[in-house]
Amino acid sequence: MEKNAAKEYLIAIAELAADGIHEAAVTDTDDGAVLLLTAGSPFGEEDELSYTVSVEDYAEGLFIFQVMIFSFKDIPQECFGELGTVINALNARITLGGFVLFEEERTVFFNHSFLLDETAETAAAARILLKSIGLMENAVANAGIWIKRLLEGELTAEAVLKALGEEE
Repeated sequence: MEKNAAKEYLIAIAELAADGIHEAAVTDTDDGAVLLLTAGSPFGEEDELSYTVSVEDYAEGLFIFQVMIFSFKDIPQECFGELGTVINALNARITLGGFVLFEEERTVFFNHSFLLDETAETAAAARILLKSIGLMENAVANAGIWIKRLLEGELTAEAVLKALGEEE
């Protein structure tokens, strides 16, 4: 996909994403255009979610949109073990995307990728991607509360796993 066409998709998403978005900007990188968004967090009034939407070529006429929603930052290294256990349990229950512990940056983000045909009409593809991002946000809010409770010391990994087992 041409870099200009990818950027056009990202600009269309930014224009449609006005509801609940604090900031939206398309920036150029060495790898192509990237859409950066920030929005309120379901976990606290002072918290924000940061979104990164990037596009990469996949095959002739196909490209991949990768969406990352950064939801938890500055995670203490001593939490990584229990957090990894909880993330694995949550990801086993989520059908669209999954949480990733990015240890190097001490963050947790929710990630999902979409495959699109480059002949897709820009506005329609942007609307579909935004609806999918909405589903991702729902997963972040509903499953992320367990991560938040673990990080705040309210629950242990064992308690989260037990509670998740009781939900089934």
